[in-house]
Amino acid sequence: ARLKRQMFIRDRLEEDKVAKEEKINQDEIESIMIAAIEGEIKDCQYEEKKVPQWINNICETCVLKLNALHKHYKYIVTCTIVQKTYAGAVHTTASYFDVAGDSIFTAIWPGGKGQGANKTTQCMLTLFMISYAMEPKQNHAFTLIL
Repeated sequence: ARLKRQMFIRDRLEEDKVAKEEKINQDEIESIMIAAIEGEIKDCQYEEKKVPQWINNICETCVLKLNALHKHYKYIVTCTIVQKTYAGAVHTTASYFDVAGDSIFTAIWPGGKGQGANKTTQCMLTLFMISYAMEPKQNHAFTLIL
């Protein structure tokens, strides 16, 4: 019974450590999103024929950099690029998810915080982060009983 308790405590400590590592750093996420946008269109003039490739590159860069953080999330990224005109642009997102583990971020560029001003192009990027359980741990106590 003592061995079971020690293993349970060790597993709980390991779970707590993983939970702390999984905390979302909002500034880091927003930085990744803005860097993905600026890396692709910061100094570009709006060209309709290039928009599909810009969108693909922005989304792909964002997902690759987020995946490199090695967090236990699935990522869904949507991107809209519009030509700046006198017409308005509306970007709306609705979602239903677990607020304890899932998150949603939206970046509108250019949008302040020292972001470069692009006179012809605006980008709206939305990121859904859906947490998923890690692979089930082996139940050490059960293994020892067998």
